[in-house]
Amino acid sequence: MRSVIILATAALTACSVTLRNDPPAATFTASTGLDETATCLVRALNEDNPRALLPGPHLTHQVQIVEPGRVYEVLPQKTIVVGGEVYFIRATALPSGGTQIEPFAIGTWRGVKEAAESCAG
Repeated sequence: MRSVIILATAALTACSVTLRNDPPAATFTASTGLDETATCLVRALNEDNPRALLPGPHLTHQVQIVEPGRVYEVLPQKTIVVGGEVYFIRATALPSGGTQIEPFAIGTWRGVKEAAESCAG
């Protein structure tokens, strides 16, 4: 019985871990502004990499405003059920007028990093 309680506690603890506790998979800098960069990220995730992200139905993405004019996140419009968030891209406005792009992804979701990098070019 004691081992069952320990395993259940460990499972619940693992479920509470999110991408937001981890560092980004990479960091890129775009010379474009925040709005233009966010538009590029949505386009890249929707059109260029849908099968690289997840086999099955086509996913669409949205911009979620974290701090108006300063921090946006691009993420799937629907939650992918595998225990929580599996990827998102954070875009942060820089004082220089450019944008910092940080993809966050579980495991080998390489399409997310590729989409982020394509918008930094």
